[in-house]
Amino acid sequence: MKAAALLLALTLAACADPIRGTVVDCHDGDTIKVRLADRTFLKVRLQSIDAPEIKQLGGIESRDTLRRLAPLNQPVFVESTQRDKYGRALGTLFRNGQNLNLTLVRSGQAWVYRKYCSDPVYLHAEAQAQKEHLGIWKNPSAMAPWIFRHLPKRPVDKLVSVQTGR
Repeated sequence: MKAAALLLALTLAACADPIRGTVVDCHDGDTIKVRLADRTFLKVRLQSIDAPEIKQLGGIESRDTLRRLAPLNQPVFVESTQRDKYGRALGTLFRNGQNLNLTLVRSGQAWVYRKYCSDPVYLHAEAQAQKEHLGIWKNPSAMAPWIFRHLPKRPVDKLVSVQTGR
């Protein structure tokens, strides 16, 4: 186990080439699990973006969009050089040459995580999705996940009514 962790750390640190893997799970709109060639698993937090939480308005739609973009048992590439505080690889996910992190922002399925990203390409994509009322931007009172996570825990139906006004 320690050898696998060391190998993964070295792989991330020297990541000139993307890490190849196969999709085995998609927890939400910004977290995916891939199986590597050596049969180990890598949990990846998509960097530069923050998708709605599953219990948040738009969370299921965001997750389902990522599942369509990166279907189970399909090959993907991850560019990653670091880990987050939960031990997940922080990375950019690619399938068929397409940057899926950016695609999620462009389609209105995730916010740019401004605390960690100031890339003008991502910011422009988010502004365009917002202008076109795509995904999360259909709801004028859409709540960013970093705010939602700090709300007191409540039953989902009450949260939905708070977010939608219904």
